[in-house]
Amino acid sequence: MNRNSYLLILFVFFHANLYSQKSPKLPTDPKMPEIPKEERDSRGDKKSSSDTENNLEKESTASKGNNRELLVILCDGRKVKGKWEQKENEINITHIKDGIKYQKKIQASNMLSLKVLSWKANLFKEEKEGTSYKMIPSQVRIETRTGEIFDKDMGLDGTEYSILKLENENGYATIYSLWMDFLSKDGTWYTKLEKISPDKERKDCFKDVLLEVKFLN
Repeated sequence: MNRNSYLLILFVFFHANLYSQKSPKLPTDPKMPEIPKEERDSRGDKKSSSDTENNLEKESTASKGNNRELLVILCDGRKVKGKWEQKENEINITHIKDGIKYQKKIQASNMLSLKVLSWKANLFKEEKEGTSYKMIPSQVRIETRTGEIFDKDMGLDGTEYSILKLENENGYATIYSLWMDFLSKDGTWYTKLEKISPDKERKDCFKDVLLEVKFLN
């Protein structure tokens, strides 16, 4: 083998080994350290742990509803006091002032008392012995803590005050603002209440039914 052939073989062998080796990785750019995000208030100041705890407490209270202390007076004068979980922050009413019909929103926290003034007899079922009726509140008076008085029509329909569930040291009690009654063919009511007016409205009520609610807080 001559010198040129030997150099050619050596050159091919050297380049084959060179290309078979892995190319070294290029160095990566250094990363900036991440700074944890901190909660800020509306002014841009850092929130303290107490602020965070207060916010969590408020969220928890909102999810649970607002506990109100109530005094409920029944139609026979009995009184029931207890806690009630309020879920709605306001009540929408329709009332008449000086012959003009108004719609108004009342904040629940501003309500001092609520009293049913009358009930409407709604036909429920015709039967052989008589007729059954559903007696529902038709006129309600609301007094606010600011001294305003509103006579709400349509009773308690669509509100959370129609049925109240109270809790006290005796346990739980469910109090209704409505009841079922039966009018016999002879004109007497099952509840022994007086005869009803021609417009099916009555101001007296069954003894176990809610007559008035006083908001103590």
